[in-house]
Amino acid sequence: MHRTIRSRCTRLEMLLLLVVGAVAGWEMLTPDTISAQAKTKVNAADGLTYVWIPPGTFQMGCSPEDSECKDLEKPAHSATLTQGFWIAQTLVTQAAYKKVIGASPSKFKGDQLPVENVSWTNRKLIVRA
Repeated sequence: MHRTIRSRCTRLEMLLLLVVGAVAGWEMLTPDTISAQAKTKVNAADGLTYVWIPPGTFQMGCSPEDSECKDLEKPAHSATLTQGFWIAQTLVTQAAYKKVIGASPSKFKGDQLPVENVSWTNRKLIVRA
């Protein structure tokens, strides 16, 4: 089961699926049920949609039968989020970055592509947006 999910999702999406699934009562959630159940908001500063991750306890790490895990992902263990937080539903696009910073430093151009080559100073500015 893990390999099928992993082939369709980035690691960040996988983390989001695990966190939301764990906090929602350990049921396996699909992207459709996540959007139906999750609290979302659009940030006017960057135009991105953010999903609320509530506090709670979930199982973090890989199951013993998953052969694609690295040692640092084992063993699975209980983890607790004591405070909720907002996380972007997608990577920061060049269009969103330009809304906040004014220009994109990316080598690979395209408004819907993820921004790259971001300075530390600008990383802090985009996070505060």
